[in-house]
Amino acid sequence: MSNPLLRILNSLPNLPRKQRLRTKIILRPESEMGQGPERTCVVCRRKLPKDQLVRHVCHKDGQERKLILDENKTMPGRGFYHCRESICSRRFAKYSGWRTKCKGD
Repeated sequence: MSNPLLRILNSLPNLPRKQRLRTKIILRPESEMGQGPERTCVVCRRKLPKDQLVRHVCHKDGQERKLILDENKTMPGRGFYHCRESICSRRFAKYSGWRTKCKGD
């Protein structure tokens, strides 16, 4: 077993063998680790540092719920992030998944 990934997978004794074989391990260079919080773009599902994403927050205005832009990324409430790429920005405008996630607000 000279493959380091196989050694890592086999060192996970609490998982059943099938699950160990399906486990996805992402190895990052040490230079990328500890760079601050990471968030996932709700459109393309890529993980990026928080400062490279745009955040929108659920806001309840009477009976109506809507998303508002959180420029400072400090507003309370459920946040949704998308990357700054034009295609993700256009697709986010059509994204309706936030309606089910904001029910408790």
